[in-house]
Amino acid sequence: MKISVTLLIVVLMFASTNAQNIITGRVIDSKTGKPMEGVNIYVTNNQTGTLSGGDGSYVLNKLPKSGMVNIQFSFIGYKSVLKNISLDNNSQILDVAMQPTVLRSEEIVISGGRYSTQHENAVTIESISPKQITESGSFSMMEALTSRPGLDLIAKSPGVSKPVIRGLSMTNILVLNNGVKLENFQFAQDHPFIINEYGIDKVEVIKGPASLLYGSGAVGGIINFVKEKPATYNTISGDFHQHFYSNTEGFLTNIGIKGNHKNFLWGIRSGIKSHKDFTDGNGNVVTNSRFNKTSTKANLGIIRPFGTFKLFYDYNQEELGMTVPPVLSLITDNSRKNKFWYQNLSNHLLASQNKLFLGNQQLDINIAYQNNHRQLITTGSKENVAVDLTLQTISYDIKTIFANARNNTLITGIQGNYQKNTNGNAPEYIIPDAFVNNIGFIGLFQSKVAQKINTQVGIRYDILKINIPIQNYNTINSYDSSIIFPIENIYQNISFSTGITYHINDIWLLRLNLASAFRPPNLAELTQNGLHGTRYEIGNPDMISQRNYESDFAIHFHSNNFALDVSPFYNRINNYIFLSPSN
Repeated sequence: MKISVTLLIVVLMFASTNAQNIITGRVIDSKTGKPMEGVNIYVTNNQTGTLSGGDGSYVLNKLPKSGMVNIQFSFIGYKSVLKNISLDNNSQILDVAMQPTVLRSEEIVISGGRYSTQHENAVTIESISPKQITESGSFSMMEALTSRPGLDLIAKSPGVSKPVIRGLSMTNILVLNNGVKLENFQFAQDHPFIINEYGIDKVEVIKGPASLLYGSGAVGGIINFVKEKPATYNTISGDFHQHFYSNTEGFLTNIGIKGNHKNFLWGIRSGIKSHKDFTDGNGNVVTNSRFNKTSTKANLGIIRPFGTFKLFYDYNQEELGMTVPPVLSLITDNSRKNKFWYQNLSNHLLASQNKLFLGNQQLDINIAYQNNHRQLITTGSKENVAVDLTLQTISYDIKTIFANARNNTLITGIQGNYQKNTNGNAPEYIIPDAFVNNIGFIGLFQSKVAQKINTQVGIRYDILKINIPIQNYNTINSYDSSIIFPIENIYQNISFSTGITYHINDIWLLRLNLASAFRPPNLAELTQNGLHGTRYEIGNPDMISQRNYESDFAIHFHSNNFALDVSPFYNRINNYIFLSPSN
C-alpha cells in the first residue's frame, strides 16, 4: 500500500511538472507593420529565450506552471518591450509591435528588486551596455563608467581605481557581481573591486540609498554587474575579443563559449589583460602603473517548469603596480612584469542561485562563498610579503516575490553574511583578525495605482555584530608592539524608502524618492593603528553608525531622437565617518 501511494505521488508530480504553458505570437515594426526577424525574446523568470523567425513568429515553451512571468523583447535600434503575462496552463497568443528609436531610452533592469522598465522604478537606475564600456577605450571598466553623470573615480593608477557615486565611495557604496555583494577590503582607495568586464549583459547603477534591498553598505548607491544571458534553446554560441592599447602597449584577450541543450545550461570564459606603465599627457611615464590580470568564469544550470537551478564560479587574479615614491629609485625600465611594490590579489566566487515557481509566488534562494586574498609585495620576491590578508565570506539571500495581474509586487526576505578576516605571517597588520555577522529583514511593496502612476514603499531592519578577539602582534608600522583589545560591537537600525513615478505622457516622466539608511563603521575605522599608505591611521572602537536622509527629484524627457534628464538631489549624513587630521 505504501509503495502504491508513493508511486501515485510521483506520477502526479511528474504530470503536474510536465503540464506546459505555451506562448506564441508575432513581432512587427510599429511603423511599417513588417515582421521583424531575429528579435531576442527572453523570459526573465526562468531565463529561457528564443529568436523570432523570418515571418516575425516565435514560440515560448518550458515556462513555469503558473503565476506571472515577465517577457522581454529587445532588438538593436528599437525600444525594449516588457510584457507581464499570467499563466494558467493554456496556450496564449502575444503579438508585439516594437517602436524604432535612435536612443537607448528605456532598458529592462533588475536591480530595483524585480524585472521592470527603468521608468517604472521609483529610484533612478542607469543601464550601461558592454558595448558602451568597450567603446570608451578606457583601461578599466570602472573608468569607463565615469562617462555617466553622478559617477566619478578615485584612481591610484590605471589598474587601481574605485567608483564614486554622488561623492560617496569606499564602504558607502556596494559593487555586486550578479547580485552578490563583492567583499574585498573596499575600505581603502588602494583596494580595488575585483571583477572582469566580459561575460556580462550590462551594468546597472542606482544613484542614492539602495540599502533597502542590498544592506547597510549601500547608503550611496550600488553598481551591479549583471551576467550575460544563457544561450538560446538547443544552441551553442561563442565570442572572441582582442584589444590593443597604444599608450601602454597593453592588450586584452577574452574568449567565451556557452550552450543550452534541452535547457541544460553551461558556459566557460577566460581572459587575460596586460599593460606596461602609463604615459601621461605631458609625455611622462607614470612609474609602476603596470598591471596584469587573468580571469576564468564557468557556470552550469538546469531549467524546469517548476524552477531554475544555477551554479556560477568566478576566479580573478591580479597583479597591480603601486605608484608610490619608493619605486622611483627601484624601477628603471618600462616592462609588463611586476617587480616592486605591487598588490598580488586573487578572488574566488562560488554562487548557487535558484528560483522556485509556486503559483503567483516566486521563491529565490541564493547562497555564495567568496575567498579574497590580498598581498602587498614590496621587493622582487613573492616571499617578501608586507601585507597578507584573507577575507572569507558566506552570504545568503532568501526572498519571496508575490506578483499579481494588477501589477502589484510584494517582496519579503532575509539576507545576511558571515565573514572571517585572517592575517598571514606578513609583518604589517592593516586590520586585525575578526569575525563579522550580519542579518537583515526586508519588505518592499511596489504597485501601479493608476495607469500613469507607480509607487514603492519598503522597510528593512539590520543587525550587524563585529567580534575582534584579543591578539598581540609586532608590526613595523607601530612604535613597538600593538595590542588589539577584545571588541564586540552590535549595530542595529532601520532603513526605509518610499517613492512615486508619474508618467505625464509617453515622453515626459516625473520621479520623486525619499530614503534613509545607515552604515556602521568598518573594521579599519574601528581598529587601525599604523601606517596605511602615506598616513598613520588610528581607529576608534567607540565609533557609532552614520545615518543619511536623501531626497531625489527627477524630470525625464525621452523621445526617439533626444533625451534630457534633470535629477537634483539632497543628501544629509549625520555622524559621517571620515579621516580627521591630527598633530
